[in-house]
Amino acid sequence: MKRLALAAVVLLLATTANAQLLQYGIKGGINQTTPNIDNFKAGSYKVFDDKREIGYQFGAFARIKLLMIYVQPELNYSVQKSSVSITDNKGATSDGVKYEVSTLNVPVLFGFKLGPVRLNAGPMYTKNISANSAFKNFDGYKYSLNGSSWGYAAGVGIDLFKMLTADLRYEGGFGKQATLTGAQNSISVGKPGNVSLTVGIFL
Repeated sequence: MKRLALAAVVLLLATTANAQLLQYGIKGGINQTTPNIDNFKAGSYKVFDDKREIGYQFGAFARIKLLMIYVQPELNYSVQKSSVSITDNKGATSDGVKYEVSTLNVPVLFGFKLGPVRLNAGPMYTKNISANSAFKNFDGYKYSLNGSSWGYAAGVGIDLFKMLTADLRYEGGFGKQATLTGAQNSISVGKPGNVSLTVGIFL
């Protein structure tokens, strides 16, 4: 009986320790994207930032904790939306042209937690999935969405009631998101900046 009780206590302590060290859950929210295309030119075409739109994202996360320090890898599907103004090769300007890109993002965040408040930052890998791009209709230019790129993420968060978590985050990138290839030149479309607000649930 004593051995059985001891085994039960050891199992309970091990389960509690694992729960304190590892958490995981699902999350979702909204984002707002700033296209990196200010005063963009392709031949006689010109593109200007017009309006930031609200996109969405959802995914899963895990959090490995050690005292006040933690590591949090995530897997998120994101749809980033904006609209731009385009002056075409005939001089006509179209406003509100949609620019939408779907991505799969894998940030690995290193954070510090003090009470319910968290600070975190880390690298992020992005896999570009598809694009509904305003650039696809440029005569004489071929639009090619890059396969993947690297960037970074940084933000603040808060945990509430031992089951909810919320994050406000900025995500930036290095390099280009897409390429426009013409007969005379090749032009890069920079990776946009992205601000997101998400709410998650620990499972």
